Amino acid sequence: MTVVFSVGYNYYGQLGLNHFNNTLKPQPIGQYLTTSLKSNKFLKDPQFRVSAGDFHSVIYTNKIIFLFGSSSQYEIGEQKSSSTNIPTELPTENFLDANDSISQIVCGSRSTLILSQVGLLFHMGAIGGPGTQDWLTFNREPSKINTFSKNKILMISAGGWHYLALDKLGGVYSWGQLSKNEYWKVPKKIKSLKDIHIINISCGRQHSACVSNEGKIYVWGCTTRNRLLVDISDVPEENPYVETPRQIKSSIFFTHVSCGLFSTYATDNKNNLYSGGLESSLGRENNNDNDQLVILEKVKEIGEGVIKVSTGSFSCSFLTEEGNVYSFGLNNSGQLGVGDTIKHIFPQKVTMDGFMIFDIACGASHTLLVGMKDDDDDDDDDDDDEIINND
Repeated sequence: MTVVFSVGYNYYGQLGLNHFNNTLKPQPIGQYLTTSLKSNKFLKDPQFRVSAGDFHSVIYTNKIIFLFGSSSQYEIGEQKSSSTNIPTELPTENFLDANDSISQIVCGSRSTLILSQVGLLFHMGAIGGPGTQDWLTFNREPSKINTFSKNKILMISAGGWHYLALDKLGGVYSWGQLSKNEYWKVPKKIKSLKDIHIINISCGRQHSACVSNEGKIYVWGCTTRNRLLVDISDVPEENPYVETPRQIKSSIFFTHVSCGLFSTYATDNKNNLYSGGLESSLGRENNNDNDQLVILEKVKEIGEGVIKVSTGSFSCSFLTEEGNVYSFGLNNSGQLGVGDTIKHIFPQKVTMDGFMIFDIACGASHTLLVGMKDDDDDDDDDDDDEIINND
């Protein structure tokens, strides 16, 4: 059976557990999903995926979407209240063709982006960032973003108030609040990357990064706390933004990058994890919150290859080849999922009671996990209940 778990901060109901209390260990969400899953026999054992914004969460398959948490800016669609603590289904037939399906969903601070298998892109929630002319304007339901690339979009990423998209030829597009005084409604191709084939993208709160097919990382955006890990001596303090991507100097062949609030993480072609930026959540020996490390260095090894990284505001969780999850960093709301509220310098294994985890997502201070566990009674007619009732 497949089970979705949540842990951490829950003031807005973003854990989907039918209450608003924080939790210190991952709890199953399944029993609070609507019964629509039972009517879909092809979802006998659905491959759920998850995404998380600051205070909202998404669970989805290729055809079904559940949202919960804050709805103050319609990031989970139009609801009866400003937050909901039970997963609510978003009907996909209202915006997806019958022969199309969901490829990826990502969450910004107050928004949700949906990418379809044919490459269509939809936005829901806050349109503008703080201080922009579109601030406090919203899409109350998925609204199609007009085609901006002749090539199919393969991947998207959402930051605080900005977004990235990657097309099949390695081109990168950006839009949203890109700097203190710059906001783009329409996605534009990043021209300085036009001769570089990009294979991976990531948005942090106020910075962005991408990885080329040659293993190089390029970064841009806000420079404070040295989150970009590049020379910024030419950047004025009154406008601390790098607008053109700069390459991080390293001889390591990187394959993926993940941006946090004040930090940047990356994995190499041997599935090692590296970190840099604000020291409070880097998984290394020196853990002085006032220190900023301007190079990517290896996180303390745990003997397992890292295949996915997700970052909270001041924490990091990662998934290994063995299906285990480790987390480190600040833990004031229990978001690390290790049963306490203590800051952990080094990666801590999250106990999942025999579940093999295959997806994770971090919000600001909460975490979602998707796991699978063999069920000896899998052939019974009542097995559909396992998806709905996991307690």
